[in-house]
Amino acid sequence: MKKTIDKIAEEIRIRWILFTSSVKYTLQLDTAYLVDGWSNLISTTFYTITFILFIKILYTNINTFAGYSESQTLFLTLIGQINFYFYWVFIYGNLGQIGDLVTSGELDLILTKPVPADFYISVRHMKLIMLIRDSIAPTVSLSLIINWSALEFEFFGFFVGATVLVLGMLTIQSLYFIAYLPVFWLGRGSSPAESLENIRHYTHDIIPFEGFSKPIQIIFTLFIPMLIDTALATSIILGKIRPIPSLLLSLIAFITFTIIKKLLWREALKAYSSASS
Repeated sequence: MKKTIDKIAEEIRIRWILFTSSVKYTLQLDTAYLVDGWSNLISTTFYTITFILFIKILYTNINTFAGYSESQTLFLTLIGQINFYFYWVFIYGNLGQIGDLVTSGELDLILTKPVPADFYISVRHMKLIMLIRDSIAPTVSLSLIINWSALEFEFFGFFVGATVLVLGMLTIQSLYFIAYLPVFWLGRGSSPAESLENIRHYTHDIIPFEGFSKPIQIIFTLFIPMLIDTALATSIILGKIRPIPSLLLSLIAFITFTIIKKLLWREALKAYSSASS
């Protein structure tokens, strides 16, 4: 038992060292090229303002949308915005480079290091300055425009909703990791991640969880878990859905996709080693 605990503690320690090292390295790069990427701030701020105006116009003609008031919809948008920045840093900024690592041979160097390669690939570029710079204006704007007094929160529901949000983030990270793995067998350009991105565009941050039919809710919670981190988490926080069953579904999705990712990663490395030899 003690050996198992020590092993788990060591795995956590290694991952923490990798994470903090990646943060420090990326901070050095970002501060060296501080003026780069300001167009991202402009575009994301413009998108947020445009979406706020869309919601304001929408609610001049209706009182609720899928059972959500204007303030609740803005809160849904705020949660979606938070998830967008997680996606931008962890998925697009790291997992999106898997194809380049494989085709360029840089993966060989990573595999020679005594570190968990799948975790390192997921966190090796931590653009925190970009994250802070690009997220402050849109997030603050949304936070200020929400009528918080019109929202009701319960501690338990908020806690479970926040937990589901984190589980959803981790699950969608595993989903995208899986989507980028076909490059090991089929070559660059074979990733279904673009299809996932199209699905995400039409299900993420836009429509409340209650706006989908039951079959769609199940599909995009358990099989293509795009609704967990924003729509489902928001619904729980706002007290619109029972928290415990939703938490269990989210936990099942998280465990399932984590296991699938681990298994497919091992098979991908076997195919990579076979092709290299």
